[in-house]
Amino acid sequence: MVKKTDNMTQLSLLNETIDCRFYTSCTAPLCPRDINLGGSIWFPNEPICRLRNVPDWVRKQKRIAKLKNIETNKYFSVRMLDSIQQIHKGLQGEEIEQTHINKSRQKQHRR
Repeated sequence: MVKKTDNMTQLSLLNETIDCRFYTSCTAPLCPRDINLGGSIWFPNEPICRLRNVPDWVRKQKRIAKLKNIETNKYFSVRMLDSIQQIHKGLQGEEIEQTHINKSRQKQHRR
């Protein structure tokens, strides 16, 4: 869900703490347990959260990863995933510059 507040748009993430037995060993670049996902990105060939009770954007990741002909070199952010209304076969992520990938990946080393 996207909330509008004072000319800024922010994601409404889970307020409660998520208990995850996979957290310390998980390699998913987007984690619902992380508080700050602002600069984090996910490519369709990367791991996805394995919890059963997850936000809608994680369910969308799982459906996108199953799409045929999805370009795995294009990324999705949580904001992008959250704004997707329908998963369809022509859906694609955004292209990214290599320097942005390196900066985003450095932020994601949370463990």
